[in-house]
Amino acid sequence: MSQPPPIRPRPANVDLWEGYLDELYEVYMATIIRSTPNLWGLPVRARYQPAYGNKGFSFWHLISEGKEEEERTPDPRRCERIEWVRWAIDCAEKGDNCVRHFRSQQRNRTILWAHEVDYAVVVEFRQNRYMLISAYQLREHRRAQFEAEWKKQAMK
Repeated sequence: MSQPPPIRPRPANVDLWEGYLDELYEVYMATIIRSTPNLWGLPVRARYQPAYGNKGFSFWHLISEGKEEEERTPDPRRCERIEWVRWAIDCAEKGDNCVRHFRSQQRNRTILWAHEVDYAVVVEFRQNRYMLISAYQLREHRRAQFEAEWKKQAMK
């Protein structure tokens, strides 16, 4: 069973935040954009527009949280786990049982759930590819919800 990459700790000094963001963006570019992952034989693409601060739209959804696009704020847990996005996709592609998957109740989305570390990657099927929507560390109430949904769909 595959283990996730190490957590990328955030700087204690807020003055170093811009450099940390650039570092995270480089990881994102290397693991998602320049080296496109595949999921069940289809490419996983990321959205660039609308860009924010010269960084792609999907990147911000991987490192921030909030319901309103204009009001999203960086989430340290998401930032620290930026490398887990590619890891979870690769595990699902290989059929590694550390990642469970199920259809979301929202739209045409699939949740890739690394259940042992409570991490989720959300992708959406679109014709001949998957679009990377978001990724996040689960909170306790979501874990129970994911467990129930996964069991329900696994029984079918």
